[in-house]
Amino acid sequence: MATVKSPWALGSKPMPIPNGSEVVNVLLECPVTAAQTAANDIYFMGELPEDCAFVDAVLAATDLDTAGSPAIVLSFGVLNDGATDIATALQASLNVGQAGVPARITPTLTTLGLKTDGKTRKKLGYKVTTAAGTGAAGTAYLSLSYRALNHGA
Repeated sequence: MATVKSPWALGSKPMPIPNGSEVVNVLLECPVTAAQTAANDIYFMGELPEDCAFVDAVLAATDLDTAGSPAIVLSFGVLNDGATDIATALQASLNVGQAGVPARITPTLTTLGLKTDGKTRKKLGYKVTTAAGTGAAGTAYLSLSYRALNHGA
């Protein structure tokens, strides 16, 4: 099992912080190798900043499985503290890595209530739940939208 970190997860690119009531959107990119398409691999995309509420996400990846019948399946969610597994699943059974087709997150009570406090960020990422038939190097994407908590619930 590998944990692959995007530049935002590594801290080399900062997550934008909303200053007012605006919704901030950032496109996070995480390059992965063909070997990093195995079951239980984690793509740590970035963190929901302190005092912020999740608004929306578009989930996408390039074609990470070039087999004739691609098998790779991803889940997206809040990662545990060690970024080794999904602690809270937000969207399961994603085939975005099979043909490079994006998906918008389905709103649920969990996604609508996802927020951080003043001390803790929430790690967000993907988990490979079904390995690629023929892994291919590519990029996982997360278009993440969030807002400041101090301007509403």
